[in-house]
Amino acid sequence: MAESGAAQILQIRDEFVTCEICLEYFDDQDKSPRILPCFHSFCCRCLESIWEKSPAGVRCPNCRQVWPVQKNIPGTFPQNKVLRNLTEYVNMKSKLDEIMCNECPDSAMATVRCLDCLENMCDRCTTCHKKFVMSKLHRTVLIAEYMNMPQQEFFQQTDICNTHQNLKLDLFCRACSVAVCPSCALISHRDHGILNLKDVYQAKKDQVSAVLCDLEKSKDTSEGYKCKLVEQNEALSVMKQQLIQDVDDSYNKCITILSEKRQQLKEQVISNVAKQQADRNHKLETLTLTNDRKSQHSLYCQQAMLYARAVQFIEMSGDLEKETRRLLEIPQLLDMKMEEVDVDLDTFEQVCKIVKKPAIVVDISKIKPCIEVTDAKKGEESRVVQVTLLPKETKAEDQKEMLKAMIEPATEMKGEEKPKTELISFGVGSVTYRPTCTGPHRCFISLSGQQLTNDGIVFHSRDTDEDVMKKILFGTSESGQYRELLLPTVEFDRKTINRKICSINESGILVNKISATSTSDQTSSLQRFCGVTARTCIPRRGISYWETEVDCMVLESAGLNNAAAAAVGVCMDGHCDDALGIWNNTHAWCVCVFSCPSHNSLCLLVVSRGEALDHSPVTGFKHDTRLTVTLGLLVDSDNATLRVIRVDDNTVLHSVPNIDVSGPLMPMFRVGRLELCNN
Repeated sequence: MAESGAAQILQIRDEFVTCEICLEYFDDQDKSPRILPCFHSFCCRCLESIWEKSPAGVRCPNCRQVWPVQKNIPGTFPQNKVLRNLTEYVNMKSKLDEIMCNECPDSAMATVRCLDCLENMCDRCTTCHKKFVMSKLHRTVLIAEYMNMPQQEFFQQTDICNTHQNLKLDLFCRACSVAVCPSCALISHRDHGILNLKDVYQAKKDQVSAVLCDLEKSKDTSEGYKCKLVEQNEALSVMKQQLIQDVDDSYNKCITILSEKRQQLKEQVISNVAKQQADRNHKLETLTLTNDRKSQHSLYCQQAMLYARAVQFIEMSGDLEKETRRLLEIPQLLDMKMEEVDVDLDTFEQVCKIVKKPAIVVDISKIKPCIEVTDAKKGEESRVVQVTLLPKETKAEDQKEMLKAMIEPATEMKGEEKPKTELISFGVGSVTYRPTCTGPHRCFISLSGQQLTNDGIVFHSRDTDEDVMKKILFGTSESGQYRELLLPTVEFDRKTINRKICSINESGILVNKISATSTSDQTSSLQRFCGVTARTCIPRRGISYWETEVDCMVLESAGLNNAAAAAVGVCMDGHCDDALGIWNNTHAWCVCVFSCPSHNSLCLLVVSRGEALDHSPVTGFKHDTRLTVTLGLLVDSDNATLRVIRVDDNTVLHSVPNIDVSGPLMPMFRVGRLELCNN
């Protein structure tokens, strides 16, 4: 199809052998075609005229890009050899009677063309040409027949070596990347890798054709996307008209009372649709310009493959392929979802009953949202978002607000269900969703038409056997901005438990009893550390939080000897088995319950890299004393800080700075010796 298209274009003579600016024919003098880096070509004289008016550089008349000029136009912008060859072909074909003999141009018209020397000769020069030993075997053809030969043969003539005038450049030096003749290959390039020029030409042509095919597919995809945007604009226009009509119909029921409300709703519809259309119109303009560039570059590449000589094509193939790959990267075709426009027409019916009572508009600045986000399971209906609205001021009544959600999956999937949302008051509302594909999803939450988040909320859809991640978003003083708290799934790893010291009972609780499982082949379990690690490390970015409940009872045989009853903390992955405990591991940070002779009680001790930082008593040390305490660990990876929290009374025991977050951190759990306590 490319060759057919090129043949048709050749018939439009002026579009390819004339400058688009001055509309004059190209030549080999001051009207020689010069190609800009954007692959648009104009004659040298017109480019010089543009440069004179704008010393900063030459602004391309087509794409408006500005290209700086070094010293002069010919030295900055190379000659478009494709257009030069095409111009030569068209001029020769239209002026057969004006072709002069290259040997005696002032005295005779050329009648014969030597296909080996690439020279035009008169009859007398042809006779002499055939007598020379070096040229008597050359192929000659009448000029008229030469111009009627297939275009492929015309444009693929082999050039003559400048050093050895009687030899053709039919070889290619791979080391120097230049075309050479047989003599050059034996003399100047004898130690270099020599290839057949036709093979190199065909290989380069195949490379450009391959990326050109991808470019055409990209163009087709863009065109389809443009059509979709146009259809969406039309649908939005219909939506706008219908909604405006609905607003007008409801307005007519109580025109006097609802005039102000009517205007508000119309502006809401128009502004919403106008914004969506403006986004799509901008995208349409960008796509149109990009596709024009792709079309022009595609056409140029096709011409180059058809009309450029082998050496010329090899010289330009790198730039052609580079520009083609660059065009393949733009634009990014992100799907633009049409947002529904919420128009509360029920307000008109309700306002007739309350007459002059002013409408209540949700003021997001007076609300402090707390949003809990949970990953979903593929194919299962999951509560992915739970919104808690905390008013900053006491409300006079229980006002109901409409919570709506729009969810965008990672890829457009057929049969993707719409999210189910609830009508909520100033309390708790949720969004449930059944994903049909795995990967990231983005959820946009709106409250009575106003967005709660600027960039949406990202959650993941996972396979049924994968762990789900929870996180909580806390609203900040700046509208639409949130602080994120990750709630990773922290579970005991049964493979790593030290079965010689402890075990996990049927309820999933870590206890200080020797495991009933055989320990003869436990190569993956911990050998020194008296406890167990989690199944996975915590996320390496953001703020992560999890809680652990410690339940222990002091035995009759226990004594106040600084012994630990239990400990929970984090350790650099790969160092979990460096020590018996967490508190004496130089790569770990923890909080532990231990018997403290200083306070004569059980204390909570915060330890960093084996160094005690702080300890506080929690209960007296007596036989049969039972301690149940919930400890929270908050790891701020971005600020390299660990906060130890006693959840029971909501106090921060200690904040440990400068923890090592250069690698993954693994949660660890340790139980005390059986003679000290039962836990």
